[in-house]
Amino acid sequence: MPSRTFTSIAPVDLRSAIGGYSAGGHDPSIAVDGDGAWLALRTAEGPATLHFTGGDPIVVEAFGPGADAALERAPGICGALDDPAGFAPTHPVVRRLAQRFPGVRITRSGAVVEALVRMVVGQRVTGTEARAGYTSLCRALGGPAPGPRPLLLPPDPQQLATLGYTAFHPWGIERGRAETLIRVASRAKRMEEAAAMPLPEAYARMTAITGVGAWTAGKVGLV
Repeated sequence: MPSRTFTSIAPVDLRSAIGGYSAGGHDPSIAVDGDGAWLALRTAEGPATLHFTGGDPIVVEAFGPGADAALERAPGICGALDDPAGFAPTHPVVRRLAQRFPGVRITRSGAVVEALVRMVVGQRVTGTEARAGYTSLCRALGGPAPGPRPLLLPPDPQQLATLGYTAFHPWGIERGRAETLIRVASRAKRMEEAAAMPLPEAYARMTAITGVGAWTAGKVGLV
């Protein structure tokens, strides 16, 4: 079981950082507890699960075929690379929140398609419907994540791309969102390239897909 230890630029609240990837407040690929946080994800080398613990330093254990690739992304995933130097909010609400939650950091998952799928499922529906739809997708197209924690992997884009929109109906996802998900999965490589682009270009790349608007692209850009 490979692991990695590193120090963050600024204090990190691991529960907030990893929980921030959640789809609608609950996500079968994520777990947070008193010992840290867990995240199941896909990499080019295969599926993986990361377990974050500690604070200074942060310790990350990885499980699965994609463990090494996931460990490379771990500091960005938990927000350890976010440097708050120079952040001096003048708005009283923002300033108060920054003081109240000093460990909240800006994360960087590098997983554009995973974020897009989460956000598209949540378009124009209640949080309850978004959670149910995403969980159903993970059960049908993700499967068990590696490691000791019982999590589900995010949906496999290759499987998503092969489906017709009617396959999504039992999961509570109507034709509009289903067809957007299929288009995203069919262009998975181009979507993942957006992670290395400046934000304006990344947003343009994502919103070129019918059904992905400014709200969805902005939510993806957030993580």
